[in-house]
Amino acid sequence: MTREQSLKKLVLESLRSKAGSNFIFMWICGAGATACGLIFSYLVKEFIDAMPTGEVLSILGFTIGVYMLQVALRRTEGYLFMLARPPLRAAIREKYFAKLRHLHLGSLSAESGGTLAHHINDIGLQVANLFMLISFYLVPAITTLIGTTLLLSTVHIGLVPFIGCWTLLSLSLTFAQAQKCFSLSKPYAAARGKVAGETVDTLNNIRPILLTNSFHSELSRYQQFSENEVASAKAVYRFVERLRLIQEVSAALLVIALLISCLLLSRSGGCTAGEIAMITTLGLLLVDELKNITMRFPELLEILGSIHKSQELLSELREIPATPNNITVKRGLIEFENVTFRHRKEQALLEGFSLTIRPGERVGIVGPSGSGKSTLISLLLQANAPSNGRIRVDGSEISNISSESLRSQIAYVPQEPTLLQRSIRENILLGNQECSELELLQACSDAELIDIIKELPDGLLSEVGSGGLKLSGGQRQRVALARAILRQAPILILDEATSALDYRTEQKVYQNLMKRLKNTTVIMVAHRLSTVKELDRIIVIDSGKIVEQGTHEELVKKKGLYEVMSKLAA
Repeated sequence: MTREQSLKKLVLESLRSKAGSNFIFMWICGAGATACGLIFSYLVKEFIDAMPTGEVLSILGFTIGVYMLQVALRRTEGYLFMLARPPLRAAIREKYFAKLRHLHLGSLSAESGGTLAHHINDIGLQVANLFMLISFYLVPAITTLIGTTLLLSTVHIGLVPFIGCWTLLSLSLTFAQAQKCFSLSKPYAAARGKVAGETVDTLNNIRPILLTNSFHSELSRYQQFSENEVASAKAVYRFVERLRLIQEVSAALLVIALLISCLLLSRSGGCTAGEIAMITTLGLLLVDELKNITMRFPELLEILGSIHKSQELLSELREIPATPNNITVKRGLIEFENVTFRHRKEQALLEGFSLTIRPGERVGIVGPSGSGKSTLISLLLQANAPSNGRIRVDGSEISNISSESLRSQIAYVPQEPTLLQRSIRENILLGNQECSELELLQACSDAELIDIIKELPDGLLSEVGSGGLKLSGGQRQRVALARAILRQAPILILDEATSALDYRTEQKVYQNLMKRLKNTTVIMVAHRLSTVKELDRIIVIDSGKIVEQGTHEELVKKKGLYEVMSKLAA
């Protein structure tokens, strides 16, 4: 889909919405109010010409009525604008935010989270701004052009082709220049997005930046982005000033030509004093409206560039193919069959990988860094799709199951859980919004979180800060563990989930987990071998392949990679 087609589709979808219909009525009111202004000019002409006869009262009354109608239409236009703009902006923003629900997580690495956040918030604002410019500038200009042409035809038909030719020439020159200017607006929009994204990302990571004394390098990076934005803005505005100069010259030529026409018509007796006043007024009004459009060209180009850049960036985010199939896991059987995964054109991270995890089995996954442990988990969670092979849960291929349905059956705790900027209670309840207070407290107890909560001034209602920065790494992991326990899913995945806990706390948490989740299939990825010693089976992975498997005792006796890792950990 081309840039123009994408923009057209977005605009039409917006107009079909409830807020969009308010904009349509708003444009009608704007056109009506502008038409009233033109009729007012005509009535002034009639008033001037009727003054010698003294029959002006009826014209005066009608003029006042038209003026009052214009005021009413303008205020209705403003009221509709109030009704239309905020809901339209929110609807478009929510539309793109909702797309994150089916987002392919592997596509997030291309752009920073701050840049994505900027464009999701910005696209709705820019579409609303586009409709606002149409309402307050384009609609009045078109109405003025049509009305002026009709009214001037009542004075002298020769003025109509003159006005038409001038308008066509003026708009053609403006449009030709605007096309080039539009090509400059895209890098300007991209530069603004980078600055906004850099600001958000720096704020989100301000703690490590300050603690590592890296702020000066971040400031230099920010200044570079800012300089690029300024350079892009100058290129756009320099071109726009050239555009305005063309418009000013053409406007001056029109006014001079109309004045000369009035003079010639007056000498030949072809028009009255009122008609001269109307011609002059309408000419100046037309020039003013067209100049208004030109004055708004920088804003229009910025809006179009921003919309295009946002659409371009957000369209690049891959989505998991939609499927209507759901799953309810009853057993917890997991099967990897001859699975291969390559990230783009890189070497395979998994090659012909096959593994069956029985229902209710507790399996540990260990191996050197980069061996494929986390890749295995990402494939099971549909964060990535395998290049070849099949992954099944309870006999159903996960490629045929909706990501939302699959993930609802899995509780997952990563090594570095990111908490939402809410209270501890709200973060835990993400696991199960409908649980009782007793179940919530029991999950906190199983995650060894109760003592921490008691020490906080607001207990469970204590805010965790952006990303959970108010809590330590171990405390964040315990909140995430409590959330996973509360979920009560048939499959539990722990990816280095207790790496920040001391040995004693870690053992307590695992004992609580094993008692609570008796029939749950558990996959535990770990570097610390003490974490997986008591599990039913340990899978040792190296270079994307299984090299050993068995219990802790069996693997130590084999004197293979696991035994080497065990000695190094001792």
